[in-house]
Amino acid sequence: MDLEEFGLGELELLDGERITARMHADRQGGRQSTRESGSLLLTDNRIIHISGEGNRRQTTMISVQDIESVSVRLIFSEGIGPYLWAALSLALGLILYSYIEHAIGRIAIPLIVLAMGAYLIIDRVTERGRPSAIFKAREAEIQWPFDSKNESQEVYDFINSVYRTKRASSYNLDEWLSLH
Repeated sequence: MDLEEFGLGELELLDGERITARMHADRQGGRQSTRESGSLLLTDNRIIHISGEGNRRQTTMISVQDIESVSVRLIFSEGIGPYLWAALSLALGLILYSYIEHAIGRIAIPLIVLAMGAYLIIDRVTERGRPSAIFKAREAEIQWPFDSKNESQEVYDFINSVYRTKRASSYNLDEWLSLH
């Protein structure tokens, strides 16, 4: 099967392997930025996560048998970027206050800059987080953020498909081992 529709023309499925479930970021309004696209594919043997575009494309594959757990939880933004920008707005507000000579502009412009910094901090503190399905294997992990209002059922159906595939492949492995 050609995986060009998922952005992976160079990757081929194994003999007899087929895609049993899939999720696309393109259909998911607001799930990722317009710069990021992605797909989550489930085959008979593995989960394939494709993210990014062009030179920034990343592919992660995990054997279905290696899946140890799947969790759905909120993921919060990390980093101190908004706090640094807020501190910069405070410094810029003080500089503008000392350099602007117009009576109204001296107060109004620094207040606008300070309001932008305050917005960044308030936005970070009140962030609700993005729900994500996290598939864990030994050293690998796949995170799939989704929109809880529109995609929860699709994500839980995909998770159930993973466990059905894992159970079916373990039965086939047991039969194969008993023959030898």
